[in-house]
Amino acid sequence: LVGAVQKGLVDKHPYPRRVAAMGVLKIYDLNPTAVRETSLLDDLRKMLIAELDAGVVGNCLIVLKEIDGVRTLATKPIVYALINRIKSFSEWNQVLILDLVSAYELETSEETFDIM
Repeated sequence: LVGAVQKGLVDKHPYPRRVAAMGVLKIYDLNPTAVRETSLLDDLRKMLIAELDAGVVGNCLIVLKEIDGVRTLATKPIVYALINRIKSFSEWNQVLILDLVSAYELETSEETFDIM
């Protein structure tokens, strides 16, 4: 099952990548150690920044938020990458992104203007 999901995450079409991202959550529900011992979570984190399809990124965000919580995702590269593309996401995913941004702790007060 893990191998099929890993292949789905790198498929050339966005739909299999969307489904594979949600498959990571199902595998985690069945066997959390299987997900933690593989590179699945790291792959999803990389996809948050590099993936072009907003639906895939939204699913990656949902899965990572459910498994690790919003605080672990609230890093500068992830927040900036998502906030710069926020208009391309569905309303539901925009809410998730804004929730992530609200959990992000600013490094400097000037960074507030960068996010805005």
